[in-house]
Order: sequence, then structure tokens, then C-alpha cells
Amino acid sequence: MLSLFTKNFLKKNTKEQPFQLLRYFSITSLSIFLITTVVLGYFYRHQSIQNLITLGEKQNASLGKLFSNSLGTELSSYIKISENMNEQELRNAFYLETLTKAAETQMEGLSVVKVKVFNLNGTTIFSTDTRQIGQSRQGSLGFEGAKKGQFVTQLATKDNYNSFSEEIQKRELLSTYLPIQHESTGEKIEGVFEIYSDVTPLVNKIKVTQRNVVSGVIIILSSVYVILFLIVKNADRLIKKQRNSLKASELQLKEQTQNLEKTLKELSSTQEQLIQQEKMVALGQLVSGIAHEINTPLGAIQAAGNNINNALKSALSELPKINQNLNSEEQNQFFLFLSHSLKNNSSLTSREKRSLKRKLIHELQNHDIKNARKVADILIDIGIDKDIEPFLSLLHHPQVDWILNLIYNLTRLPSNNRIILTSVERASKVVFALKNYAHYDHSEKKQLIQVTEGINNVLEIYYNQLKHDIEVFQNYQSVPKIWAYPDELIQVWTNLIHNSIQAMQGKGTLILNVFEDNEGVKVQVIDSGVGILSDIQDKIFEPFFTTKAAGEGSGLGLYISQKIVNKHNGSINMEHQTGKTVFTVWLPISSPEQLE
Repeated sequence: MLSLFTKNFLKKNTKEQPFQLLRYFSITSLSIFLITTVVLGYFYRHQSIQNLITLGEKQNASLGKLFSNSLGTELSSYIKISENMNEQELRNAFYLETLTKAAETQMEGLSVVKVKVFNLNGTTIFSTDTRQIGQSRQGSLGFEGAKKGQFVTQLATKDNYNSFSEEIQKRELLSTYLPIQHESTGEKIEGVFEIYSDVTPLVNKIKVTQRNVVSGVIIILSSVYVILFLIVKNADRLIKKQRNSLKASELQLKEQTQNLEKTLKELSSTQEQLIQQEKMVALGQLVSGIAHEINTPLGAIQAAGNNINNALKSALSELPKINQNLNSEEQNQFFLFLSHSLKNNSSLTSREKRSLKRKLIHELQNHDIKNARKVADILIDIGIDKDIEPFLSLLHHPQVDWILNLIYNLTRLPSNNRIILTSVERASKVVFALKNYAHYDHSEKKQLIQVTEGINNVLEIYYNQLKHDIEVFQNYQSVPKIWAYPDELIQVWTNLIHNSIQAMQGKGTLILNVFEDNEGVKVQVIDSGVGILSDIQDKIFEPFFTTKAAGEGSGLGLYISQKIVNKHNGSINMEHQTGKTVFTVWLPISSPEQLE
């Protein structure tokens, strides 16, 4: 029966396809790093250009006002009479010389490359490029906006352009339309200025800085990627190695089980081989739990990777629409909204979310926000659960669903990235513990070890069986290191903890006490299991004695543990108290010579 089970188990596991951890990690990480670099570069350039436009608009507005005030009533008169002049008359008007001199005087030494004046009909009545005099700008967004008293500024690249006295090529120009007003006319709009400023040096600086920022981000993310890649590669290698080791161990276990009765006399003289065999038996029993502990974080990594992939696809398709759906001020509010959401890393319980949602729905309804319940759900998901005043204009926006969905997709990226990093760390711990557990040192050399490290390693292996209904208390005092055989002591802790788990039938309390006592280190393993009957307590350390059902134990665990402890000149004993069983191991603080 056991042979048939082992055969089917090995056949099943041989067909399993291993999870491609390294492949998924590489694809996901590179995608995240690439998108992060692109988004940061775009965000930096967008903000810098917006700041440049704002400053340029203020400068052009000041220059326009200075130019208008310097001409005084002459400009007003010319604008007024120009409404009745044709193109030829405008080109020959005697005012042009006065306006040209005034423009050259006022703009000398500045970055201004062109000045134009329009009357309220949209006709160009003055331009430093005389070829444009008489042309109409009526209906253009800039002119119509300035006519209503607004400042309209645009940034554009010009391949060829006529400045005051020369032709310039391949320049970045900032054009500003602004209304012409005089205090003498009661701030009435008389015409429109259009001022062109050369901001090529500033735009070039922004490009250089953007390249430096992107290069720095690439270097940092590449370094992080290389480090994580090496860690994951090592973890992947260990997983594959342990998988092969498990297969070999299972085959060995099958062979040893078949020959167990024939090799009874030989086992007494081959203690080291017996210790390793017992360890492999326990390891075989833990295979499903260990697989679960590894597959759980891997599943989380895969799910988070899929979430990131979906969020990136959606965000990348929607980001270009920002300029179409939002004006400059709304874009600033959008990025402030996004920044505020990304900074919120708080984790809420379901109860807290329900409470905040009720308050948020009420507040949204007070502000006449449509679909308040749906909006509240998204705001809670992206971490905006209070202080929504700064974002009310966006919540009233006709495209509010599009805005909230885009912010939601962008905020999913860092949260899913944290899930990946946490899962990788968990998988690494399990693999590290499994490696230490399965390792056996055949060199027979003593090492200076900390007892608690071996105990913690065993707890990590049994984590899947302990985490549900067994409460573990680790009472570790500061104890000195001891000279010992670490692999053999791990077998002792494995046998004692494994027996405690089985005695409690998966539910109870496990207490581990470690403290210094009588020039040695004492370890107590206490469980709240069914206990050991008094009439068999004297037999528990005998070889092949077991109270477990057939196939669940070999009866060698405590026997081997006693032999190992005796080899270290220590002691092991059992005491049954009401409601608990206590196994106590004492190990001397010995020098390597004393262990010989």
C-alpha cells in the first residue's frame, strides 16, 4: 500500500510544470520600471512646460502693458481709425514708424522676437514683420480669448521665423494674446496685442534636465532590478535544486521502506544515515505544506503582475487624453489628486471602510455630486477618504468617471508592486529554511551556533501546519552560543515540534522556552496535546516504539533525538503535567575539545 502511494505521488509530481518565477519576475519588473520611467519623464516635462508658460505669460503681459502705456493715446487713436482703413492704407500708415521705434526701444535686450497689434475686427494693424499687416486673425482662439479680456498663451516650435531684423530658424516660441486697455477709457478693451518670446534656451534646459532625470531614474531602477534579479535567480535556483532533491529523497525513501525490516541490525550501527533518513521522512510529510507556502506568494506575485499589466494598459491608453479632456488648471488639480492618492498607504478594515463610505456619501451628496455612492467607492479604493474640498471641481467635471478610473489605475501600480516584493521576501524565507533543513554536514565538524536559529528554522518549515489553529509562544532569553553539530540539533527540534503538532491534532498551544541554566542552554517544548499515558512513558525513547497509527511514524524520532543529545553530552527528558506535555533538552556550553 505504501509502495503504491509513493509511486503515484512521484508520478503525479513528475508531471507538474514548475512555475517560471524568473521569467515572470523579469517581464513584470522591466514593465514596471519602463512605465515608471516614461511617466516620470512625461510628468516632469509637463510640469516644467506649464511653469514656463505661466512665467512667460506674466512677462509678456507686463511687456504689453508697458508698450501700451508708453504709446498712450497714439495707439488708441491708430486702433480706432484703422477700422476704416484697407490693407494698403494700413501698410502706408504714418503710425507704423512710431510703433516700430517704440517696439524696438521697449523690447531691446529682451527675448521678444515679434510684436503684433490687432483692432477689434481681428485685422493686423501693426507687426514687426510688415508682411503680416492687413491679415485677419478673427475667429482664432487666442484673439477671441484676448478680446474677452483673457490672456491666451501657447508654446510652439517654428522652423523659420522673421524676428525684428533677421530670420531665425528652429526656435521654441511662446506667443501670448492679451487685451489692450487704458485707464483713460475705463479699462475698456480697445484691441489685442500678440507678443512672441523666444524661450528656446529654457526649453533646451528643460530637455537636458529631463534627460538627466530619466537617466538617473534608469540607473537607479536598473540597479534595483539587478539586485532583485540576482535574489530571485538564486531563489529560483534553490527551488529547482530542492525540487530535484525532493524527488531523489522520495525515491530513496521508497527503497529504504522496502528494506527496513531487513536492515534492522545495520541501523543501530549507522546512526548518521538513520538521522538523515528520519529527516527525509519528516520532509516528505511536509511536501504539501511547503508547496503551499511557496505557491501562495507565487500566486500573489502572478495576480499582482496581472493587475499591474491591466492597469498599465488602461492608463497608457487614457493618459494621452488628458490634454483633450482637461484644461491647464484641471490638469494641475488632476496631478495633485493623483499625488495625494499615491501618498496614502493606509490599510483599512472592512468595517472602517463601511463607516468612511457612509460619511463620504453624505458629504458628496451635500456638494451635489452625481452618483455619490459610486464615486465614494472609488475614492475609498484610492485612499481619498477625507478632505475632498480641493478636488470638488474635478468631481463636478463631466468626465469625472474617466478621471477617477485613470487615477485608480495609476494608484494600483505601487500597491501591487509592494505585494510582489512582500511575496518574494516570503518565498525566499521558505526556501532558505528548507535549504537549511535539508542540508546535512558530513564533515563531522563542530560549529559555534545559536540554538534559537535552528528552532526558528524548523518553525518556518512547519509554518503551514502552525498558522491556523496552533498558537505559538516563543520565550527566548539571551543565551550564549554553544559548540554543536547544527544539522543534528535541527533533527531534535524537528522531532519534538512534529510530535507536539500531532499530539495537539492541529489545534492548541505550543510554548518554546529557551534560557541559560547550570552552565548550559535549556530548551523546553511544551504542548497542550493529549499527553502520554503513564504506563508507556518509560518506553518513549526506545527504538521503533510508537503510539501512532501504521504509516504515520517509524518510532525512531525520540530515540534518535536522545542519541543526538547524548552525543553533545546533554540530557533530554519528558514530564507530563495536567493539560500539557513538557520535553526538556539541556545542552552544555562546551568547547570543541570537550565534545571530542
